[in-house]
Amino acid sequence: MDLPPLEFDYPSTTFVVQNTGHTIEATMAEGSNLTLTVGDDVYRLDQFHFHAPSEHMVDGVSYPAELHLV
Repeated sequence: MDLPPLEFDYPSTTFVVQNTGHTIEATMAEGSNLTLTVGDDVYRLDQFHFHAPSEHMVDGVSYPAELHLV
C-alpha cells in the first residue's frame, strides 16, 4: 500500500513545559501553527508529552520512553 508522505511544518515556537506527575507535557502557545500534513489532511500540533517507560511495544520490545504528538 502506498501512503502519502508526512509533511511536518514545525518552525521555532514557544511552549510551556509541565510535569503533571504522570507525564512531562509541552503545550503550544495560543495561536501557534505547527502542522503535520498527510495527503489532503492537515493536523495542528496542540501539545506533546512523554511517557516513561513507553506505553507501547515495537516488535515485542518496550522502550525507556515514548513521545505522543497531540
